[in-house]
Amino acid sequence: MNKLTKGTIAGAAGIVLLLGGAGTFALWNDSADIAGGTVTSGTLYFDAVRAGTWQDVSPDAAGTPKTINPATFLTVPGDVLTYTSTVVVNATGNNLLADFGVAFDGTAALPAGLSTAVAVNGTPVTGPIKVTNGATYTVVVTLTFDAATAGKVSQNKAVDLGGIDLTLTQVRPLP
Repeated sequence: MNKLTKGTIAGAAGIVLLLGGAGTFALWNDSADIAGGTVTSGTLYFDAVRAGTWQDVSPDAAGTPKTINPATFLTVPGDVLTYTSTVVVNATGNNLLADFGVAFDGTAALPAGLSTAVAVNGTPVTGPIKVTNGATYTVVVTLTFDAATAGKVSQNKAVDLGGIDLTLTQVRPLP
């Protein structure tokens, strides 16, 4: 082998060795700490201030509104029932919006003709609201038994009103 070929092979081998360690081949660099502090997550939950009450508020029924006992009340199409409770919201965090709602324990769906709505401080919930830490909110859950859509399929159906949960869910992104 001539000297030129040997020199070329040796030079190529040197380049390959340098490139093989490319992870250690570095240009000048530096690092510095970022000024800041500790980020802590906030909270979102509520405590019931008092036990809520169920009422029959059917617009065409005599003597309404009247307090009812869900265990003995037999609802019929056209009835409107409300559950009213006062809650204190514990909400800490920036950019915090929440949505009040309801969930049903162990119930895949309400029987035909039954629907729910939620109002907070007298305003129907149609989207997220800005919640304030320590603020008291009056929450009303309305259960409506629609006479037009109930039909015979809703007869003799049970809905455990004790299985309805009031929910408070953080909403993101901000509007």
